Amino acid sequence: GRVSYERCDIGDPASLDRLLAAQGGEDCALVIHAAGPFQQTESCPVLEAAIRNKTGGYIDVCDDAEHTRRAKADLGARARDRGVP
Repeated sequence: GRVSYERCDIGDPASLDRLLAAQGGEDCALVIHAAGPFQQTESCPVLEAAIRNKTGGYIDVCDDAEHTRRAKADLGARARDRGVP
């Protein structure tokens, strides 16, 4: 398969959606989110965009346990419902 690296504004949901749509949405096999810091952030915009666009998977490098717990609690069921592991 094809691997690509893309830049976008993670604070702009429309920017994330444009990027994932350009990558084929559901055909996008994996989003790897490595743009930190995650510490003490209230939202998970890249994960939310991955869910909205039904990407094949999502990985991040978050080391903030509270952020991770919040993402799983708030978005876990929605991700599973949309087929995003």
